[in-house]
Amino acid sequence: MLNRGTWNGKRVISKSWIQQSLEPAQAYNRLSGLLWWLYPKWKKYTVDDGLIAEWKQGGIDPEFVNQMAALKGKILTGPEFEVAVHKLLSKQELARWMPQLEHRGLMTHRFVPGPMLGYYAEGYEGQYLFVVPFARLVVARQIRHSEYRCEQDGFGEFYVRVMALADSASTAGVVGQQKP
Repeated sequence: MLNRGTWNGKRVISKSWIQQSLEPAQAYNRLSGLLWWLYPKWKKYTVDDGLIAEWKQGGIDPEFVNQMAALKGKILTGPEFEVAVHKLLSKQELARWMPQLEHRGLMTHRFVPGPMLGYYAEGYEGQYLFVVPFARLVVARQIRHSEYRCEQDGFGEFYVRVMALADSASTAGVVGQQKP
């Protein structure tokens, strides 16, 4: 995956499959490829026509839909989106409408991802594989199933730490010294 389907100069996986597996595979989560999660430089939120249509078709209260339509086309960071929603809706309205969305399996927003920096796979109980092409970096984390304890073995900062490593390697000029 780091070399886009080649190993020792030979193609072992087709370019088209690699490309397809690293493209967003669904409208609900633009960060989900085919068996890979995509890791963008940034992630922002928006409300679009498709989401508004889904709310209407899902039977969500028209008052909620009309209020949230004010965010249509705006692309906001997570904190900006949260502030904007709280300006539009009272706590009581949120408490009434959020369970409706959840119960019907509807999203509150769409993701707008920035440039992709890498991609990763997550396995059962803390198994991770993260590929960061710009830094020529592949990082794996493994842990024995029989020894896994969620409270002590969870590693929520794994991706942040890998990206810090990738950035430091890139800044130090280490990247690019090895042949693919």
